[in-house]
Amino acid sequence: MRRIGSGPSVDGRVITLRSFFEDAPEISKNVPMLMGSVSEEGNSMRSRPAEAEWLATLTKNYGEAKAQALAAA
Repeated sequence: MRRIGSGPSVDGRVITLRSFFEDAPEISKNVPMLMGSVSEEGNSMRSRPAEAEWLATLTKNYGEAKAQALAAA
């Protein structure tokens, strides 16, 4: 099968099937899927915002209530 994009390759030994098929391996079939964001993936961390700047950006992007909840977490 032709490979497109980046990601693990099915080698038939360690990785025996592609992700997101109906059948999950027995060892992980009851493990919930973790979803996330890569919004900061390309961030070189050069800006190093102060906590107040960081919170202001969160508030701008998500609103006051969500920003406070994210900061508290």
